[in-house]
Amino acid sequence: MKNETAVPVYRTLILRCWSEQDDAQSRRFWRFHLQWLDTQERQSFADVAALLASLDQAFGPDDIQDAS
Repeated sequence: MKNETAVPVYRTLILRCWSEQDDAQSRRFWRFHLQWLDTQERQSFADVAALLASLDQAFGPDDIQDAS
């Protein structure tokens, strides 16, 4: 049975996004950086797929503990 009065779990993070120029291929691409404010952990990502995979792992259903 679920505890309906459980306190919600919150996580706060800063997401920084910027584009860089690849002069050899004459194209721009995105870079990403996450900073988790509760732990001050920092992560950098070379593409959006890696960023989304990390967020999916951090916020997936296995991450939340059942309080019942």
